[in-house]
Amino acid sequence: MNKELFISSIDALREQADYDSKLADALSEAYSSFVGTYNNGKLFNQTILLLRDATNAPFHEELNMCDIEYFCYELDFGRKYIKGSVIGSSGQIVPLATTEDLWNLLNRIGIAQECVATGDASSNAAGTQKTDE
Repeated sequence: MNKELFISSIDALREQADYDSKLADALSEAYSSFVGTYNNGKLFNQTILLLRDATNAPFHEELNMCDIEYFCYELDFGRKYIKGSVIGSSGQIVPLATTEDLWNLLNRIGIAQECVATGDASSNAAGTQKTDE
C-alpha cells in the first residue's frame, strides 16, 4: 500500500466518524428520544482490517488492537495524542498526532515489531506506548 492511499483512507474514516458524531448530536437536540444513527461499525472495522492487512501492522494481544486501531480509537485519529505518550525503545519520543505520523511509525518499525501501551495516552500524560523502532 502506498502512503497516499493509506493516509487518504484513514482520513476518510476520520471524516466519516466526525460526520456521524455531528449528525447524532443534531438529531439528539431535535428529538429528545433519539438514541443514535445507523451503525456503520462493521464497515469501519472491516476497513481497519484491510488497512492492517495491507500494511502488516502488528496486532497486540495485550491491547486487543493494532497500531492503526490505537491511533483511530484511543488517540481519536491523533487528536488526543500527548507529546511524549509514545516512546521508542531508545527513549525517543514518537509522534502520533497525524495520519502521516502513523504511516511513518509503521514504516520505521518495519511493520513487524511490537508496540506496548502502558497507559491511556488520551487521558493520561504519563501514559506511554513503547515501540521497538
